[in-house]
Amino acid sequence: MAGPLRDADVDRLVLQYLRKRNFKEAEKVLELEIKEAAPTGEMIAQQWLGGRGGEGVEEGLLFATAGEGDPAGLVQAFDRFAAWVDNSLDLYKPELARVLFPAFAHTYLNLVAMGAQAEAQTLMGEHRQRFMDIAAGGSTSRIQALTDLAGISSEEAIAASRTAAALRGQRFAIRLCRASYELLAQHLQLPKQLVMLGVVNEHIKFEVHDGAPATLAELAEVEEDLTAGAMQADVVTINQRSLELQLLQGSVEDRYAQQKAEEAEEVANQKAQAEALTKKQRIALQKAAAEAKSKRENIGLDRMAPKFPLPAPAESAEDYLMKELAQRVPLSAEALPSCAFFTFFNTAQSLNCVAFTSDASIVAGGFADSSVRLYDLQARAAAGGAGDWVTYFSGHSGPVYGLDFSPDNELLFSASGDGTVRLWSREVQANLSVYRGHMLPVWDVSACPYFAPFYFASCGADRTARMWSTDRTQPLRLFVGHTSDVDVVRWHPNCHYIASGSADRTVRLWDVRTGECARLLVGHKDRISSLAFSPDGTTLTTADASGTLIAWDLASSRRLATASQHRGPVWSLAYSQGEGSLLASGGADHTVRIWNAKPAAAAAAAGGAVAAAAGKRPSSAGASAAQQQQQQAGKGPPGSGADGGAAAGAAGSSEPYGLLRTWKTKLTPVFGLRFTTRNLLLGSGALTLPQRPPAPRT
Repeated sequence: MAGPLRDADVDRLVLQYLRKRNFKEAEKVLELEIKEAAPTGEMIAQQWLGGRGGEGVEEGLLFATAGEGDPAGLVQAFDRFAAWVDNSLDLYKPELARVLFPAFAHTYLNLVAMGAQAEAQTLMGEHRQRFMDIAAGGSTSRIQALTDLAGISSEEAIAASRTAAALRGQRFAIRLCRASYELLAQHLQLPKQLVMLGVVNEHIKFEVHDGAPATLAELAEVEEDLTAGAMQADVVTINQRSLELQLLQGSVEDRYAQQKAEEAEEVANQKAQAEALTKKQRIALQKAAAEAKSKRENIGLDRMAPKFPLPAPAESAEDYLMKELAQRVPLSAEALPSCAFFTFFNTAQSLNCVAFTSDASIVAGGFADSSVRLYDLQARAAAGGAGDWVTYFSGHSGPVYGLDFSPDNELLFSASGDGTVRLWSREVQANLSVYRGHMLPVWDVSACPYFAPFYFASCGADRTARMWSTDRTQPLRLFVGHTSDVDVVRWHPNCHYIASGSADRTVRLWDVRTGECARLLVGHKDRISSLAFSPDGTTLTTADASGTLIAWDLASSRRLATASQHRGPVWSLAYSQGEGSLLASGGADHTVRIWNAKPAAAAAAAGGAVAAAAGKRPSSAGASAAQQQQQQAGKGPPGSGADGGAAAGAAGSSEPYGLLRTWKTKLTPVFGLRFTTRNLLLGSGALTLPQRPPAPRT
């Protein structure tokens, strides 16, 4: 930034203005005065003036340089500018008001760069509420930029801030009608406003048109993101990196699939050897046996070996999972899941989060009083609702914001506002370890999906995500790149990547081996509130506080689908187990919604193949059969099936991520969702009664 404006600079600016306005007589008088006052060798060159005159209003270029001047004078200049915009005619005010925020942001950064922290804080204190009120109408990027700017108090902070770098690295484009532009130019060329003229000229470019001024309604549709240009450059660079999205080889699910294929092959071979068969039947059975053999041999061919140490799961855990897989119900658009929903009473202001075990035996809640509570549903059922079936874990000194069970359901991770993550044991009912590292509240925690409770990830208000192992109290990886709070974190199914969603409205995919950002997904217009990977690891679905869901293809970084049916923040996403054919979402609008995660054609083909292998014709009654099987397995109360919901889309829709069904709770926002290993959908939330208006006084 240049130094303070000299008297000669002011004279040149005024002379240029007179030439542009064609005030010839005043121009001659000023030129004469300048020539008489200027020392020898410091005459204003006519060629310089001619060159500056070539920059017309049409290009939207103002022609002063920013001067440091007096910090108090800079604050006063912006105050006058804001007051002038407020007092403008209503016809031009919506357009002129768009100039205020970028001018405010750069004025604030200029003051910080001068070392005038007191004046910078004065400016922020006087005008922050103005911009917050405007942003409350839906411009979440404005709120984020204000938050980031308020945290900058030194030149070092400017250098470290991505928001400041984005602001300084480009000129913000604003479209104005010619009349609005000329009014703006006249105001900024007043003698007391020349410093503000320099700020505007250096950091804002105007696109001038000859039409009518834009109305407030038209401008409300324009999303103004001052950092979008710089972010786009990062998107292009980062998203060109290659990913390894294959699942891990030797998984329990692959071994189960191979076992089932081997059994099908053996059955087909035995039937083919029977004597009482026609030639046509024998050929059909031999073909089925060959297909089963080919399927068995192809299972796991596209898998990858772990690229970092993963401890082997316990044999007992593998045996348990094999038994659970045998009870799994296949789901599709024609066979929707049953849903068991658990409502917390008298906890509307204290329950922050919920988590479920994969077998639906335990529901855990994290509370504002710093406690973690485990509700043993099996013990409750066995005791008929009586007895001691609630376990209290105490140890945190702040509200609990995140919970997650280990894959074997034996351990529980909790994230708290006290800046720590704690590890709890169900068996000994005690805290095993405390993990400190975050400087501010920890918003979420996620256990590694590999069937061994070893790695976990956390994220928090310090704008970082971290990877940990349970045997160390210091993080293994620190993932830095978000410009605001990191609110949610999830593991990729192959354990080699971690996804994080932030209040800066971006989602990042981190490589746990290098700590580098492997994907940067930009497209949401509000803070990220939930994430979920598809079971095959190829798709990531993200949700934000405005109710928008976006499904991303990770390999190409492109959007597969966008949905906006929710009316409020979406707090939980969950894919069905196995094929991942369904996606469940729930949030503040008191609904659980089921989406077709795979097009109907693929789902129908898969359903037909399963039915053919079983020797049956595909049936439209698959949903009720699935629900009956789950209820017979002891999962879910009667009446919790799909028939209790309201249809919100045609089953079998060919639209990717088309809405299949909407289930409404009475007065309970949905805090958490999870599909069990058997594909029963679990949900939970806190009953929130509407506040009654006070009774009138008599």
